[in-house]
Amino acid sequence: MEAEKAKAGDGEVWRARYSLLDAFRGMAALAVVAFHAQFCWWGHYGVPVFFVISGYCIYASAEAGKVRSAGQFMRNRIWRIYPPYVLALLFFLATRLVKWKMTGENQLAQYTLVDYVQNLTLTQWTRTLVGGDPPFMVAAFWSLNYEVQFYAVVGLCLAVARWRERLDMQWQVMGLLAVSMVWCMVFEVPRYAWFLECWPLFGLGCVAYLYLCRWRSGVARRSAEVFVGLVLVAALLGLWRGVRVFGGLTESLAAGAGFTLVLMLLRPYSDRMATWLPVKWLGAVGVISYSLYLIHQFNLVLVGKVVGLLMPGGGPRVLEVLLILMGHVVLAAVFWRFCERPFLRK
Repeated sequence: MEAEKAKAGDGEVWRARYSLLDAFRGMAALAVVAFHAQFCWWGHYGVPVFFVISGYCIYASAEAGKVRSAGQFMRNRIWRIYPPYVLALLFFLATRLVKWKMTGENQLAQYTLVDYVQNLTLTQWTRTLVGGDPPFMVAAFWSLNYEVQFYAVVGLCLAVARWRERLDMQWQVMGLLAVSMVWCMVFEVPRYAWFLECWPLFGLGCVAYLYLCRWRSGVARRSAEVFVGLVLVAALLGLWRGVRVFGGLTESLAAGAGFTLVLMLLRPYSDRMATWLPVKWLGAVGVISYSLYLIHQFNLVLVGKVVGLLMPGGGPRVLEVLLILMGHVVLAAVFWRFCERPFLRK
């Protein structure tokens, strides 16, 4: 553990690699699958967890010494996100064509050419800016619309920081965090459009990274702890009193701030905990979590029918849930092997 820390100034910083993040990804991914399969009402809290993890990882990626420019950062992100996404979209279209052939129901007829282009390019959010409804072919992809905007904004912040040294990326990201918090207090969000609607969650992940891996000043570190704690308390009090303190993001911010504090507290124990067998299993799911996210929603019926064939006479609900989750994980593992792994950086 001591080898991971570097002492300087008032505090200690940790290496960027956080051993428990894969396990947290796996847990969040399974929660989202369980929510969409309608046997876990709180599974939607996996989404704010993903946004916080994304903030941590993307800030770390942008600051990595191997990223020489904002252009390289964006190329890395595009290569990582878009090819598996496009293949998943093609997979979805293929399943709709099979359904059309088998049932005569053509679900694809409802989409226009513009809808197809926006789904292909992950720009569905632009429709909302002009007063329309975002044409998501797969409803779960709404969160990926925010992710690609987060990447673009971080890439821009990185470019500005390289251009003007005084405008360090941390001040830009923290400034956007302050603006986004006010935005959420003023407007009813999210509307599945502008990145500011969910930036507070992404920003919390950036705060976690800066707190653990960069900030050495005791004042900065205590300020981060107080800020995250205040967000959590404000969100929880708002929910308790029925006041939407942060608009439609209040509930998600309560989950996101709580998870951010967990990240901060568990960092000294992460390597030890990562050796535990259940954590390893969750970590394995975390490795394929992007594939699981991409294909699980349009395979819900398929997996449900297969489990029904395996349990024709019914059985314990716990066993049914485990089989459904295992079915989705197996499909995601196959998709990861052939459609995501080839695009991972070696």
